[in-house]
Amino acid sequence: EQPIARALQGLGTDYTEIAAPAAVGSMGCWVSVSGRPLRDDESGQVTGAVVTFRDISALRAAREHVAELALTDELTGLPNRRAFSSCLQRLVAEGGRGRNFALVLLDIDHFKRINDNYGHPVGDQVLVAVGRCLSGRVRSVDFVGRFGGEEFCMLYVDVDLERALGLAEEQRRNLQALTQPHRVTASFGVSASYGDHRPDADRLIALADAALYRAKREGRNRV
Repeated sequence: EQPIARALQGLGTDYTEIAAPAAVGSMGCWVSVSGRPLRDDESGQVTGAVVTFRDISALRAAREHVAELALTDELTGLPNRRAFSSCLQRLVAEGGRGRNFALVLLDIDHFKRINDNYGHPVGDQVLVAVGRCLSGRVRSVDFVGRFGGEEFCMLYVDVDLERALGLAEEQRRNLQALTQPHRVTASFGVSASYGDHRPDADRLIALADAALYRAKREGRNRV
């Protein structure tokens, strides 16, 4: 399957990307390889091959960085809404096979007042601190992301609704305990996929969103 083997069989290869093994004490690299057979002018028999190699390690690293940026919120460094949607769709598919999970949406209470009274730089610091607080208190298998604006989202796997409500309450208390760069509270909405209750992704978001706004109507800083 290697370009040089294909070329000696009379087959051409255009720019195949191959991981080159590392020499002892060095890192491996990625190379772009192309190959062409050399033929005798009279008989047309393959007499050799020309194979070219180009180091594309930096190019691949740049591609991976761009792909990562597309799924990352620039301010907080958390996964963004696109990454959340992808993870939610995967969990919905797994839910069809019986896996339980829960979706949590939260909104920082009165965030506009922070921006208006202390300026957007402080507001940005608050968003970063909230993201760090949330992500520091979940398992590696769970998901924390920025949903947009002052809203964040979490996905807890292998939990039912009751357990998810307890986890959201723990996060609410954690945020309430934050003092730097500014004291904040947040309102939470929770929905879940478990047992015979298996909503699709849009319905799960709608249920959590409705619960979130109910929390706001009933006084904020609650689940």
